[in-house]
Amino acid sequence: RWFSIRRQLEDWRAAVSHARGIEGVDPERIAVWGMSFGGGHALMTAAADSRVAATIALVPFTDGLAKAIAPASPTFTVRLAARALRELLTRTPVMVPVAGVPGAFALLRAPEALPGLERLAAGTDWRNEVSPSFTLTLASYRPVRRAGRIEGPVLLQLAEHDQVVPLKAIEMTARRAPHAELERYPMDHFECFWPEHLELVARQQLAFLRRHL
Repeated sequence: RWFSIRRQLEDWRAAVSHARGIEGVDPERIAVWGMSFGGGHALMTAAADSRVAATIALVPFTDGLAKAIAPASPTFTVRLAARALRELLTRTPVMVPVAGVPGAFALLRAPEALPGLERLAAGTDWRNEVSPSFTLTLASYRPVRRAGRIEGPVLLQLAEHDQVVPLKAIEMTARRAPHAELERYPMDHFECFWPEHLELVARQQLAFLRRHL
């Protein structure tokens, strides 16, 4: 229930290490793939591990500082900070909604956020809640600043109508990563999973992996 960026990154490193030890797997041909926040984690993992052979970051979250300074109402900011501080001080989860309609009290308030997550989670036991204390240090989570350290090829897939993640930060990541490819699609943050876009997005990912692995 506790959202920890540090622990998630530890899990990513552990997963890569485990994959390298699987019988029949070439340890020098390990790729990492991530979407949204996971896309940021994929970039961070590759930046810290020069042996990662290829990285795919789909609609990635690449700059916590850009997100942190995005306009928000004083009421929202105070409510979120109060809950995050209470969680941090009590070491007890104080859940807040992950997604809501524009103007609602939720971490993601882009128009596509709530319907997108609900559609993805249909038929599962997913709950629209997350522990918020990570937001107190979100501004320091900046995969864009680590992009220059990624030695292998990187595929960045940007959704032109995405209102969840900062698009300029993805473009900056593409400029900083030495071997980056940037692809653009006329879709929002979650439409990469819908039939009208999924085939193209997946086809370009597979082509990228075939070229580099």
